[in-house]
Amino acid sequence: MNYQNFITSGEKYVLKRFIKGQKPIVIDIGANEGKYAQLVKSVHPESKVFSFEPHPKNFFKLQENARHSGFMAFNLALDKSAGSVLLYDYQDMDGSPHASIYKGVIEDVQKGIAVGQHVSTTSLDIFFAKHLLVDENIDLLKIDAEGNELNILVGGQRFLSENRIKMIQFEFSQLNIISRTFLKDFFDFLKQYNFYRILRCGLIPLDPYDPTNCEIYLFQNILAIHKRYLAEVFR
Repeated sequence: MNYQNFITSGEKYVLKRFIKGQKPIVIDIGANEGKYAQLVKSVHPESKVFSFEPHPKNFFKLQENARHSGFMAFNLALDKSAGSVLLYDYQDMDGSPHASIYKGVIEDVQKGIAVGQHVSTTSLDIFFAKHLLVDENIDLLKIDAEGNELNILVGGQRFLSENRIKMIQFEFSQLNIISRTFLKDFFDFLKQYNFYRILRCGLIPLDPYDPTNCEIYLFQNILAIHKRYLAEVFR
């Protein structure tokens, strides 16, 4: 089986099996050209989807797909706070899906030559305060940020403390070696969540934390489900 199809089918499984309600709210961070946002809209046509892509070239394509598929697109990087940051991509393939704030993602992992450009950043808390109603919860926060996933969550501490994010899906791979984050760091930061490894048509529970089972630096998607919402999500 094609590996990309394997991952996509796992993401589709999560969307179909665990998101409830007619009008879920989904946040897509690291949207690239918008394929995941389009997948969300195909599974949940009435969903409200906020997609983020900092790379100018990829954002141009994301905007086009957003207009056709009915989701929202923002030319921003998510981080701990608002400001700007260098985004690195390949010197000879600008606009790739591997663009990262970590130069080592391009040079050490992907073995390319990196070039950087400044992009604007905001935090989840700042964005949510402007765009969400006080009674709205996030059904799914999906993060594909090439190693910067934990910093993005740190930028959403307020909403996390208010228990307003039901599920968080994030990538964990060899890129986390570059950003020097363990899966243990996510466990420690998201204490109100249960952790699962996403497979094509199922989940593998990862609690309680065990470094032998958890610290696997191969490409994978992790699903963290808030303990308050477990009964709702699994019904």
